[in-house]
Amino acid sequence: FSLGNMEPDRDGHVEDDNEMREDMDDDEMPDFVDLDDPGLEIVGECGGEGETLSDSEDDDDDCDDALEGSAAGDMEEEDYRDDAVAIFKGHKDPVHALCQHPTQPLICSGGEDDTAIVWQYPECTVKHTLSGHTDTIVAAAVTFDAKHFVTGALDGLVKVWDVETGELSATLEGLSDGVEFLICHPKGGVVFAGSADGTSCMWNLKGECMQVFTGHSDGVTCGLLVQEGKQLVTGSGDCTLRVWNPRTAETVHLFDKLSRLPEAAPLCLHISDHSPDVLLVGFEDGCVAWVGIKNGKVLKSEQGHSASVEHIASCGSLPLFASCSVDGSMIVWDCNTQSMRSKSTFSKAVIRLLWHEHRIFCSLEDGSIRMRDGRSAADDGSRQWRGHEGA
Repeated sequence: FSLGNMEPDRDGHVEDDNEMREDMDDDEMPDFVDLDDPGLEIVGECGGEGETLSDSEDDDDDCDDALEGSAAGDMEEEDYRDDAVAIFKGHKDPVHALCQHPTQPLICSGGEDDTAIVWQYPECTVKHTLSGHTDTIVAAAVTFDAKHFVTGALDGLVKVWDVETGELSATLEGLSDGVEFLICHPKGGVVFAGSADGTSCMWNLKGECMQVFTGHSDGVTCGLLVQEGKQLVTGSGDCTLRVWNPRTAETVHLFDKLSRLPEAAPLCLHISDHSPDVLLVGFEDGCVAWVGIKNGKVLKSEQGHSASVEHIASCGSLPLFASCSVDGSMIVWDCNTQSMRSKSTFSKAVIRLLWHEHRIFCSLEDGSIRMRDGRSAADDGSRQWRGHEGA
């Protein structure tokens, strides 16, 4: 593609029309057309009133279309770039739940097609298709002995599946609305789940309901086991946090606005290995709070984001944790000083975080994965991966 007559010569020099004329002899110079010459025959006129330069304009339009098509093609190629080393194809609708087996190369996924699939990695082949739910599967987990996958769905049911055979081992009933969180106890055959009906339940793997936790006046939004599994924490749309004794189903601590808790629904919970007695909470209004599990006090809350906090994750090697938000921001916090260390901003909502050593992998709404250095939030523009076409 070239513009006009300007092209480089062999020495890299660009000649234009004026230089070419200067290099020509007078004899080589073209004669100008004299319109008053009686011997000149005019074969056609154009550009008059009411007429269009159709051929010329068509040519220009064709050129513009070609340029636009080329640009669109480049963008389309970029949009569909796929950096994945493995792709699991089998679900008919969006996937909302994912978990990995701790000892075998197996992955369990579930989604809006009401089905869970157990995959073999790296073959990306289907080992089991787990059918039985009647609504979207939103959570998946593995039991403490790694013998069962557990799935929770918006149909209010929790199901236990045999890892080896794919057969249904038990259906855990007791919730009257969709599952909001699902946890397998790390040291025993016990499963916890919370629901939009405001209650949470605890079952054994045989399907027997052992406890029902009631007290919230709105739907449960999140849950977490703390103190080595000796306590359960739940958050609710009623803007409260409750710490429960699983053995008695009694409330140990209640955190609300009287406890200086932000007046918003808690959406995510996390405990850092560097501060095991401090609960990190992300709220719907963008606040992040530090809550003392043992003393029952809200230690601090800070408005770091301008919209809901979607996820909190901590670094295993450094006393740092990060929070992300639908406002497109990711903040790294210092566990020791309980203060903001750095803030990164993306063009899309940040949905999920994963630490690997000091690096943070951020999952964005546009389907891309971006990486940041958790120590400095430095941005290496080349550190991004594409493949998904949605969040």
